[in-house]
Amino acid sequence: MIFKPMLTLEQVKSIIRPQFEHLAKSTGEALWIHSFNVWAILSKFLFFIPRFDDKEKRLIEIAALIHDIGKMRDYNQEILVGKKSGIVKHTATKEEITSYLKPLIEEGILQLHEEDFNAIWQFTLHHYLSEQQLKEANIPSFGIYAEIVRYADWLSSMQKIDLLKVSQIKNDLQGICDLSVFTIGRFPSPSSYLICEVATKNYRSLGWIPLLMLDDGILFIGPKGNLLPNKNKIISEFIKELQTRTYEGHKIKVGYIRNEILAGKAKEDPVSFLVYFEDKIKDLLSDSSNAPVVFLKLLIELYKHSNKLNELRKQSRIIDLLIKAGSTSGITKAREQWISWLKDTHKIKGKNEIKAKHDELTEMRVNDFIKEIFEKINVSDVYMEKDIDNKQLTSMNEEELFNILLNIAQKNFSKSDDKNLKEILGNLIIMEEKTDFSYIAKETFKRYKQYKKTRGPESALCEHCGLPLAVKASPALNFPSHTGFTQINPIPESYAPRIVCPLCIYDVSTFYSTNSKSDIYARISVRVPEVWQFYPNLKEFIQHIRSALENIYEIKTLKSSQFSRLPLPSSFEIPLPKTITKQKSSDEEIPLHTEKGLFFPLQTERKESLKNLRSKYLSLYSLLNLLGFEVHIGKIEQEGLLGANIFKLTAIPWEDLYYKGLVISILAYASRNKKKKNRFVYAENILESSPSISLSLLENSKLKPEIIGKVISFLGKIKLNLF
Repeated sequence: MIFKPMLTLEQVKSIIRPQFEHLAKSTGEALWIHSFNVWAILSKFLFFIPRFDDKEKRLIEIAALIHDIGKMRDYNQEILVGKKSGIVKHTATKEEITSYLKPLIEEGILQLHEEDFNAIWQFTLHHYLSEQQLKEANIPSFGIYAEIVRYADWLSSMQKIDLLKVSQIKNDLQGICDLSVFTIGRFPSPSSYLICEVATKNYRSLGWIPLLMLDDGILFIGPKGNLLPNKNKIISEFIKELQTRTYEGHKIKVGYIRNEILAGKAKEDPVSFLVYFEDKIKDLLSDSSNAPVVFLKLLIELYKHSNKLNELRKQSRIIDLLIKAGSTSGITKAREQWISWLKDTHKIKGKNEIKAKHDELTEMRVNDFIKEIFEKINVSDVYMEKDIDNKQLTSMNEEELFNILLNIAQKNFSKSDDKNLKEILGNLIIMEEKTDFSYIAKETFKRYKQYKKTRGPESALCEHCGLPLAVKASPALNFPSHTGFTQINPIPESYAPRIVCPLCIYDVSTFYSTNSKSDIYARISVRVPEVWQFYPNLKEFIQHIRSALENIYEIKTLKSSQFSRLPLPSSFEIPLPKTITKQKSSDEEIPLHTEKGLFFPLQTERKESLKNLRSKYLSLYSLLNLLGFEVHIGKIEQEGLLGANIFKLTAIPWEDLYYKGLVISILAYASRNKKKKNRFVYAENILESSPSISLSLLENSKLKPEIIGKVISFLGKIKLNLF
């Protein structure tokens, strides 16, 4: 059977439309999205419960969508936004429900009879029942219907997976359907989203459906007695996907012999690295300007990570001098050894030739020096195996050069079994089994103790997340600041390597890969995957708003714009740009989009203060929250608006915060000639402290009169006057 709710998405949109302007929670959650989440969860419960007929299911779904319309009362909204203290009264009266639904019947969206209003009202009685309500409820076993609404409401209101509540619901539904919890002990990040994506794919393949998606895990619903996915299979698939996507962001820098190429996983499994980058490496090897550095650098790194470098440098003078050429302290000795080799091989003769070569090498760039070596040596000078003909490297094509590298990797490295990573992931992920929560803690203390003793990076902990799995940071892994202050090295300007882990490498690669130069991201998540159906053109919409906030050309009501189908009041006003600002490079690409959420790039690297960024993105942040998303904006980690919980700090409704942010953006644009840096925080400061200066700024700008009129209108909406 394929899951399908009784109500269509268009019917659902029409039912929740009056809720667009109201709050559901004191956290700032919009009423419509809470109602939608409850409906999405409840409709899946109903799919697995055989006792309800189609009519009952339809009425219960309607009840879920309007179960909290009592919160739309003005005094409830004032409590939720923090303007008043008191208890929010959730339950709507029969009259309020009838009044709410009647227009939908008149428009032909719903077909309901008089007795249906009474049934819907009774199904919404899940918060609290007064004696009078108990007397008026006349549907047999109406409590069962209300209980299903209650379960959906509980789950929709969770901030983290509440195992006790889930267990209670699971027990109550025993023999009807099954629930399964998948949790992960890692903060929200690309790696945790990727784990959940792989897990969801495995659960879906066995007939499970995502019921609720939160930062710490996912709750699934399925038929009674349904099989669970294999945990080891999920972990293996995740590791494979992790490595592939990490390689996508791996940077192969060929401009300098000292640039590291093999980094992270590639050091222990260079075969997978070479196979993944085969086309790119062959392309570099076919270019005479790049081939010398790429081939010889990879060759030396393969020998180094196979622990054969010391042995081989004793056998080969060329390998020894290449090692020295790769360091600033050894380059002089490398040049001397090269002259000695040229003399011994009769490439140069006599004092004049030797002196001329010495002078030439002294002025020569390191890469040109490497190129000269490459052009004069044979295969046997750097490759000791007898399985290929001994000829000059310059006479070999890219295929032959690549095969030498691949042969070295295959002969000296066994396939990695990722044992440590699998063991750690097995403890981070919980799937209905008993888990030894002390394992990672014990391993962490053990490794840190060893690190303090030996100062060996291989014993360290990840300096970002604390995972007991060490990898040296490197520019090739998108860590520009890869040395300096570490766990045991207090010197900021140091060559000591920073320590990271495979999960953090993937996270950083997602944000700073070769395909993206953005340093500010919005993490946008949903509780139920059905929310994405509201936003088929989300990328286009965010690009429009982002560009508009940089340079507002006009402001239109939603109903008169191309975004009229968004879940916002039709009178809602949005800015539009004259043209969409194209970012440098391709940073408009979304680096990761899963059912759980996505990471959206907002701007390329600029030196801006934290306060200026908060003022700059206040409008967009508020708007995305109004659209029902759980939104966080930041750099590598996103939490709140650049670390601040704006709604809690200000106690201002999202719509008012949105219009305030819009005014700030307009004032910042008006002050662009006066204030070059931090103009957004400047605009916010004068708006709050000197409204009259704001008016003067607007009058002296070249903004359209209509835009200035909108500013005055918006200030009226948020009850801030210029006079």
